[in-house]
Amino acid sequence: MSTTFGFSYALAFGSLTAVLAHTVLFYHRQLLDKLRTVSEEDEDIHMRLHRKYPEVPDWWYLSLFAVMMVLSIIVCEAWDTRLPWWGFLATQLIPFIFTLPCGMVQAITNVQIGLNVITEFVAGYMFPGRPLANMMIKTYGYMTMSRVGTPRIELILGPWICC
Repeated sequence: MSTTFGFSYALAFGSLTAVLAHTVLFYHRQLLDKLRTVSEEDEDIHMRLHRKYPEVPDWWYLSLFAVMMVLSIIVCEAWDTRLPWWGFLATQLIPFIFTLPCGMVQAITNVQIGLNVITEFVAGYMFPGRPLANMMIKTYGYMTMSRVGTPRIELILGPWICC
C-alpha cells in the first residue's frame, strides 16, 4: 500500500468520525427541536412554491421501501452471492446512520463525504474471502449515498435511499 493511499484511508476514517461528532456536538439542539416539531413548518419561498403541487402519500414511500428491501433480500438469498440476509440488513445501518450527518455537511459546505472506506472495512471484517458479498455490501452501503440525484439508479442499487 502506498503512503498516499494509506493517508487517504486514514483521513476518510477521520472525516467519518468527525462528521458524526460534529453533528452531535454542534447541531444536536436543532435536530431535537425539529424532531419534536415535525408538523410545525417554517414558511419560506420554497415551501410556498411546493404547495402548488400535490403531496405524495406516505404509503407510496413505505411500499416502495418494503418492496425494495424484499427484492434485495431475495437477490442475496436466491443467487450464490454468499451474502446472507442479515449481512444485507447490517449494511443498511451504515447509510441509515450517516445520511443525516453527511447530508448536513454537504448542504453547508458542498463537500460530499463518501462511505466507501467504512463499507469496505465492514465488508472485509464481516465476510473475509467473499469478494461478491463484499462488492454487494459496498453497493448497498456506499452507492446509496453517492448516487443522490439519479432516481433510477437509486431504485436499482439500494432500497434504503428510496425513502
